[in-house]
Amino acid sequence: MGVIDGLCRPAAKSPVRVFSKEAVLYLQVEQATELEVYNLFGQKVGQYRLIPGMNKLEGLQPSQLYLLRMGRETIKHLIQ
Repeated sequence: MGVIDGLCRPAAKSPVRVFSKEAVLYLQVEQATELEVYNLFGQKVGQYRLIPGMNKLEGLQPSQLYLLRMGRETIKHLIQ
């Protein structure tokens, strides 16, 4: 049985929805934001301005893992 000590909080639900299909990355955001995309070597491979609603990003390599940075939030995503 685990111990609950109040030191860890559950992760906050992200206001960003991210998914990919057929090598296209889709990002749904609630407000305009800047997106920076990095590969696993830490190299920036793109910078984009997202608008509220659904955004579509093409040109990323399929079967690659990318780090998507929006403000203070970073999301790992594997392009399908």
